[in-house]
Amino acid sequence: MHIEKWDGSQLNDLNIFCKKAADSNIPNNSSIDAMAIEKRSDVGLFLLYLENEIAGVSYTHRLDSYTDTFRVGTRTCVLPKYRKFKLYFPKASLAQAIGLTAYTIKFQWDHAINFGAKTIVWTTNNYGDKHSMKMTKYLRKFADRNIEYYKFLENKYIYNTDQSVWQLLKRDITC
Repeated sequence: MHIEKWDGSQLNDLNIFCKKAADSNIPNNSSIDAMAIEKRSDVGLFLLYLENEIAGVSYTHRLDSYTDTFRVGTRTCVLPKYRKFKLYFPKASLAQAIGLTAYTIKFQWDHAINFGAKTIVWTTNNYGDKHSMKMTKYLRKFADRNIEYYKFLENKYIYNTDQSVWQLLKRDITC
């Protein structure tokens, strides 16, 4: 396994990943446009490679609805054939919830800090996308077990969606 920061040279690999996501009915990662990278500022997209292909992606960006804040875990996606690896993370952990892309969070954190972030958050949907709604329920259920890693901040309407906003408290969530 290795992680690369998107620099454009991985375009062919990312297009293949997006095609596999589309074939797996994952609309938010079905194309580079669907990932909405161009709509965000100060983006750091991270690609997780396994078996010489992109197995998962996730990115961070400046969250303009807050001051000095970056959102991590944007458009997080692990291809279905690699999802079994999440079982190796501690039960009820944030890392188990997002699977292999948990390894990209520390790189997203560093990118955000380098761009001046004072607060690092991620969001989950309260309505709409069923996977994100499932994540919201999971995080609420296990928040008391994960107080060193994250905390709930508020519900807020962001990007035309009612979302739960969570503050990330630790750079490395895989330990």
